[in-house]
Amino acid sequence: MNKAAFWFTNFVLCSNILKYPMFLLIFYVVATEHPYWPEWIFSDNSHPLIMLIVLGFPVLVIALHFLFKMRVFIFLYKHSKEGSYSRNFFEKFRDDSDFSESVITRAMVADTVYLFAEAFVFNFVVNKTVGKEFLGFLFLWMIMFGFLGTGVFLSYECLGRWLEKQKTDKNL
Repeated sequence: MNKAAFWFTNFVLCSNILKYPMFLLIFYVVATEHPYWPEWIFSDNSHPLIMLIVLGFPVLVIALHFLFKMRVFIFLYKHSKEGSYSRNFFEKFRDDSDFSESVITRAMVADTVYLFAEAFVFNFVVNKTVGKEFLGFLFLWMIMFGFLGTGVFLSYECLGRWLEKQKTDKNL
């Protein structure tokens, strides 16, 4: 993976852009009455099991999103070519503890900046002003951010733990 593609992947993970298609899919499946589904599914007295299935879909999608974030850098490390930018980056991340701490710290800072920026933008789009409602948006975004496994921090943290496990397994 070249440098531009690697940093684009970091941006996508950090900014949590992936949540928008995921939420649109959840909204489409859960909140849209499909013409081929029986009408009784959407009635107020529908069976609780059906409602659990319908509400279980978003939980499944969010869990898969979380799992993707946990495994994406491990997959990229395993499948990157020798000498590529991403392979060199991951090897330096593995071998240099100061570098890995710096990357994880920068990931946390970037996640925080994106969290505040996204809450600010959505507050401005919805309210057309910046005021006390911003704190409500910020709180909502922090909850959503936690449910989605933060930004890129989770990916780097899982990669670091996996690399440490690989080191200890080789030493045994």
